[in-house]
Order: sequence, then C-alpha cells, then structure tokens
Amino acid sequence: MAAYVESLLDRPHASWPLHRLADQIETATLKAMKGRPTTAKDWVVKRAVRDVAFLFFVYQEANERILQDWRAMHLGVPLLAAGWTKAMPVGDSESEGKDGKSEVWLIE
Repeated sequence: MAAYVESLLDRPHASWPLHRLADQIETATLKAMKGRPTTAKDWVVKRAVRDVAFLFFVYQEANERILQDWRAMHLGVPLLAAGWTKAMPVGDSESEGKDGKSEVWLIE
C-alpha cells in the first residue's frame, strides 16, 4: 500500500482515487441522463459526485476504525496471556507436553 501511495505522489491529481471516482461517476451519470434537460443533468451529476465522495470518506473512516480495533485487540492478547500464565500453575497435568515439560508460556 505504501508503494502505491508513493507512486501517486508524482502523478497528477486526476490519477488519485477520489478524482478518478468523481470522473467515472460523472461520465456514468451523464450517460444515464442522456436526452434529459441540461439543468437536470447538472443537478444529478453534482449530487452523484457528492454521494461518491461521501461514500469514499465513509469507507476510509471505517477502514481506519477497523484497523485501530484490530491493533488494540492484538495488543491485548499478550496481556491476556500474561494473566493466564500467572493464574495457571506451570506444572499442572493439563499443560504438560509429550516430554513432561510444561507448555504454558511464561511471560515475565
């Protein structure tokens, strides 16, 4: 993803995703509105571009929140594991492996 973003830095704004989406939605809307009055087309195109921009930002915000939750969840796993190892005796019979050694992870 970082390489993709870096590749966009040297390109014109028209190649950025939000600009491309706006151009694509404008073209598709004008095609769908063929034969209608110009004032109606202008209003519908403006509305469609605003809608696609809104959805783009919703998508970005949702992705960011999911990534934050994922990071928080994975940061909590070692804390939970540390609590479990302190609650479980190191040599209990359920945690012993094939060679009789404990499989419980000790996190100090």
